[in-house]
Amino acid sequence: MPVMVTEIVEDRTGSAPSLLAATSLGPYRSCDAGRTWQPLGTLPVAPIFTIGSVATDAGDVLLAGNETGLMRSLDAGRSWQAVLASNPVTTIATGRGRGGATITLVGTASDGLFRSADAAAGWTDASPGLLDFEVLAVRMSPAFTTDNTVVAATGSGLYRSRNGGQAWRPVLLPDDDGAILCVAFHPAFATVPTMRAGTEAAGLVRSVNGGTTWVGDHALGRQGVTAIVLSRRNPTQMVVAADDGLYRSLDGGRSWTPTARLEGVLCLTIADQGAGEILLAGWSRNGILRSVDAGATWEPAEILLS
Repeated sequence: MPVMVTEIVEDRTGSAPSLLAATSLGPYRSCDAGRTWQPLGTLPVAPIFTIGSVATDAGDVLLAGNETGLMRSLDAGRSWQAVLASNPVTTIATGRGRGGATITLVGTASDGLFRSADAAAGWTDASPGLLDFEVLAVRMSPAFTTDNTVVAATGSGLYRSRNGGQAWRPVLLPDDDGAILCVAFHPAFATVPTMRAGTEAAGLVRSVNGGTTWVGDHALGRQGVTAIVLSRRNPTQMVVAADDGLYRSLDGGRSWTPTARLEGVLCLTIADQGAGEILLAGWSRNGILRSVDAGATWEPAEILLS
């Protein structure tokens, strides 16, 4: 059975490292560095679009967004409760804000953004400043605890917040006329304030001053870019998912080499697994791909249907 995978993230709960995936069959977890994946409980609406997790002072929380809103689990995914009713939830971001509070931001297909500071139990509108309520991705700075910086990618452009996602300002991009599909921060953003964003029809754009100004980065041409990931151990290594497949760069994005001609890759993530990093790609057509050599070669993961 074909399985669409829209997001893969590291699980921030529990004592052992694991990974979470949002799929057309529901939420999945892997406890063996992405080799095999098992269902994570049952949601009322099986397909989910985004997934997240956070360890709070009140306990571990798993989050999953589907077409009816946001679901929360307090028992490692065995059961789920609706905590935010909206149109489809498209993206989730969590992090420790200033003062130690756990901040969760949720983006929707047409209701804008919502924000929680209490383990995802209560929610407030977080859309002030947004001119486009179709939110495709939300990403927090790696230094969020100190800089309070968040970016939101929408159907018509990019927005930045410097107060933890409570209010937003539009960012002027070189081609300010299309959707932003993904955003990636440099892992050492506090000292290297570089960001990259993938657009629907104008390739990559890049900022070297924390998102204040942006320039076109056309080494890949002007094709769509759906996902970007940088190695945390060696940030000059990065992989992107473009219209015609996966590309990797070993020189900080100056040049790119195709690694897999796979159309329809929707997400990329890197997970630290002991001695090295594991690169994972979620595919719109057939599950999850895995690489242990910085994206040079790929192998399919096993997704168990029950």
